[in-house]
Amino acid sequence: MRSWLARPAAVPKARLYTRTVLTGWHCFPGEVSAAEAIVSGLVTNAVEASKEEWTVTLRLFAGELSLLSWCGTNQGSRLFAGILDLTSRPAGG
Repeated sequence: MRSWLARPAAVPKARLYTRTVLTGWHCFPGEVSAAEAIVSGLVTNAVEASKEEWTVTLRLFAGELSLLSWCGTNQGSRLFAGILDLTSRPAGG
């Protein structure tokens, strides 16, 4: 799990973290590319919809990835989430 401040610099950091973890899990290159693209879009959206003091947290679990963004203050919060299932692979894939 990694967290970054909700700023544009979080996007390439999240992509690199995703690539590093999924490559270490021996995921197929196509899965890694798909996950990077999804993470990029989700983090971009989370950053644009967040305040700079908020955090964007990416959690990668074996078989799925999820992205959470929430406010770290008690003045209210928003939650953005996305999940990609990496367990459905085509037969012979």
